[in-house]
Amino acid sequence: MTQHLLSKEPTSPRFVALAQWVLAHPRLTLSVTLTLTLLSGLLALTRLEVNNSLEVFAPKEAEVMQSRARYQARFGRDDLFMVMARAEAPGGVFTHPYLTKLKALEEEIKGLSVDVTLKSAPREALEGVADAPQGALKELEGDEWGEEEGDAWGDEAEGSVVEQVTSLVSVRRTLNREGGVVVERWFEPLPSSDQALRELGVLALQDHQLKRRLVDDQAQLSVLLVRVALMSDGDLQRVYDALVELTQAHNTEGFKIRVTGPPAVNAALNQLVIGDLSRLLMLSGASMILALIWLFRRPLMVAGPMVVVAVSVLWTVGLMAALGMGLNLLSSILPAFLLCVGLGDSIHVQSIYKRLRQEGMSAQEAIPHACGLTGPPVLFTSLTTMIGLLSFHFATVTAVKEMGLAGGVGVMFALLHSLITLPIFLMWQGEADVSLKSGSAQQGDEHEQDNQGKQGELQEDSLDRVLKAMVRLSHSSRGRALTLAVSFVFALVAAWGVSRLEVWHDDLETLPDDQPIKAAVQEADKALGGVAAAQILIDAPTELGVKDLKVLKGLEALTAHLLAYETPEGERIVGHVISPIDVIKETRRALLTGDQPPQKAYALPTTQRGASELMNLFELQSPDELRQLATIDLRSSHLTMQVKWREATSYEGLIKHVERGIEEHLKGVAQVEPTGGIYLAYTIVSSLLNDLLTSFTGAFLIITLLMVFMLGSLKLGALAMIPNLAPILLMLGGLGLLGIPLDLNNLLIASIALGIAVDDTIHFLHHFQASYAHTGDREEALEAARVNAGRAMVSTSLLLGAGFIVYLFASTEAIQRFGVIIALTLLTALITDMILCPAILRLAYPASRVLKGAVR
Repeated sequence: MTQHLLSKEPTSPRFVALAQWVLAHPRLTLSVTLTLTLLSGLLALTRLEVNNSLEVFAPKEAEVMQSRARYQARFGRDDLFMVMARAEAPGGVFTHPYLTKLKALEEEIKGLSVDVTLKSAPREALEGVADAPQGALKELEGDEWGEEEGDAWGDEAEGSVVEQVTSLVSVRRTLNREGGVVVERWFEPLPSSDQALRELGVLALQDHQLKRRLVDDQAQLSVLLVRVALMSDGDLQRVYDALVELTQAHNTEGFKIRVTGPPAVNAALNQLVIGDLSRLLMLSGASMILALIWLFRRPLMVAGPMVVVAVSVLWTVGLMAALGMGLNLLSSILPAFLLCVGLGDSIHVQSIYKRLRQEGMSAQEAIPHACGLTGPPVLFTSLTTMIGLLSFHFATVTAVKEMGLAGGVGVMFALLHSLITLPIFLMWQGEADVSLKSGSAQQGDEHEQDNQGKQGELQEDSLDRVLKAMVRLSHSSRGRALTLAVSFVFALVAAWGVSRLEVWHDDLETLPDDQPIKAAVQEADKALGGVAAAQILIDAPTELGVKDLKVLKGLEALTAHLLAYETPEGERIVGHVISPIDVIKETRRALLTGDQPPQKAYALPTTQRGASELMNLFELQSPDELRQLATIDLRSSHLTMQVKWREATSYEGLIKHVERGIEEHLKGVAQVEPTGGIYLAYTIVSSLLNDLLTSFTGAFLIITLLMVFMLGSLKLGALAMIPNLAPILLMLGGLGLLGIPLDLNNLLIASIALGIAVDDTIHFLHHFQASYAHTGDREEALEAARVNAGRAMVSTSLLLGAGFIVYLFASTEAIQRFGVIIALTLLTALITDMILCPAILRLAYPASRVLKGAVR
């Protein structure tokens, strides 16, 4: 077959000069690299945190984030740990042994001490707030952490990090004692007899504060609601670990404990991310080493690329730590991703170097020549991948922006080290080869060995025949028409699949089924009012504040409106609503018990004077309880809903229902701001599709312009994007047809896949363009592209595919799915470049032309 000698092809003088400088100054290059690598490692060890909280995904400027900050400034965390204790002995939760154990558990949780740094609410959120919880009252002095977010940090926590615990033994009970109102605890002290305890339990199951909030209908399960101070996500992880350890010591026969709640789900995700990060790195590294051994069979040509990617990953992680970015479910894929991309760059350099050595060049000549040949296409492939990632800057989701920035810079780190670190390893390998040659007569002549390898390698084998058959499918006009027609049909089917794509996200579904936290959430959802929550922050405009009867009646009507909500399937998911109207109703019932039936007495008063007196009376008896519902000046309060855990977009109906209720019952009466976990999750996920379209469109347009610039031809650059779009369209269409939704985990697939898929196209078209400009023969140019780029395209695609397929060993189904989809997309891109791309080129370019300059 035709021999295309790489040693005769023109090189880039800049890349040749760079390689020559590196070879002349290896110690300086390695010293600078080692210093920056150690600094990056230090930053990663001391400052990098894992953070999967909703805040890192939410747009910082979103109104729901501002409302949440104002809520936290007044009332503390809006998400609670839930410690469930199931009674497995006869009598259920209303027995002396159970309640005694519950009391001991609560007291120990109250004293939970963990070394954390407490976090205050943003400075602007504290303005005008008369009181605030422990975390918000820390002095706002010194440097600010995350200045862009406006968060400030206080001193190290002293004593317990728990601000409040509510359970059967500590929840309030408002009673009438000798004609006056007193606020006591339901089971303090415990009744002395079992009969009295059972009777008290029957009353407790009728109480608004307890039923399906702290105890289930069958009285077999109760829960402790634990509010901790505001703190970083990393510190919250330590609190979760300490809470689990503490509760396990109380987990005995007949008293089975589980820790759940939104912070617990987040902590469980953090643990999985850390575990997956190390596991995927090791598996990807092992698969890459095996591939490198198979491809190059030289120890330093295996070690060099691995050092390149290891240093690139460490620099990227160090940069993330320096910029205050944390690892999360999205960015945890970066190390394995950079491992694949960095090795792709290195393999192209080493493959050309190996081929040049086989053509007879010495190592000192082959290294700069290889860098000069591969430099331009590798630079442009890295730029396209970087642009695919940097396109996430147009997203509104914070974690997506950060992942795009870190990934884009990391790709350039990989390129840099492929051109400055890898040549040093190739130089050492050349010296080792010479030493081995001179030290052992049995080794024979190095060039003779390489030339023998060349003869074996350049002979047509089964892979060459397959690639040749793929390129020649469109050689005839009939084959060309068939190829384009089949591609068009696939595109139509894929487009229909894209129209069926859904957008949603559920952290709980991300967790494996064997995770205890997942079963605990499901159990709590079924037995109680729900694990998720939403808050409505209420600012009353008059001097009466929340004592204003109009505000109270509006809240009462809104409460009934919320509890009546049903999903399209007819399910009620709002399990409980707590607000200031509860304390007024309780106090009125306590005063009137004996004069009216309890259910009739549990109501708002009919006059403003009555409302004010009842609120004042309760405040006199239990100011701490009232502080949990309203600020000290009573101008600000909140309503909290307990909601069943659902996928984020399914809350849309509830959110609209809440908005209608606010409009109907509180408009003009009070200033109202909905916030909380379900609002945050819905805001994030509802913006995903727009983020996908925006980032992908931006990446596509910029990459197209870059292709035109690189290839020096508007026609060729525009045509190049067709085979690049095809695998992306097929991938998204496949997701829609298979019913796989777009979520926070696979949102990135299209832009990442576009950046990687372009790599093969660039290498193929680079060789096509060079040969067509030189020979004017289209078929010879296609053959040159196949011979000079085809095998490398197969090698890099298989290598990247192997790197991503190890994601199957991740703990979460979402990450497993991400790896498989990327791997299949890479395979599709390779097939498209070898079949569809030649058909398009044959359609766009004449079979031969007069040689007059570059390709037109």
